[in-house]
Amino acid sequence: MRPACFSPFPNTRSAYPERSRTLWIGRSAASSLYLKPITVLKVSPPGRGACVREGLSLALQAHGAHVVHCSVPVSRHDLDMHGEIDNARIVAELRTVVAELAERARTAAAA
Repeated sequence: MRPACFSPFPNTRSAYPERSRTLWIGRSAASSLYLKPITVLKVSPPGRGACVREGLSLALQAHGAHVVHCSVPVSRHDLDMHGEIDNARIVAELRTVVAELAERARTAAAA
C-alpha cells in the first residue's frame, strides 16, 4: 500500500521541502474529492489572494470536486481584541455560507 504522500522520484524526495512533498497525493486520496461539494471562502480584502484561490480551485476541479466560490471580506475593524469576528453582519453571512454548503452536501449525498 502506497502512502498518501509520495514522490514519483524516490531518490530526490529529501531535496523537496515538506510542503512541496504534500503535492504528490496518492490515487486513493485524490479520488476522495470526486463529486464532493466544496466552497472556497474568500475572507481577504479585495485584490488579495486571487492567484492562490484560482490555483486551489483548479486543483480541486482536477480531482472532480464541485467548487463554489463565496466572498465574505473580513477587515481588522470586524475583529475584537482577541481576533474573533464581532460584526453581526459578517457572522450572519458566514452562517449562510455554511448552511448553503451543508445543503449542497445533503443534495450530493442523496444523489
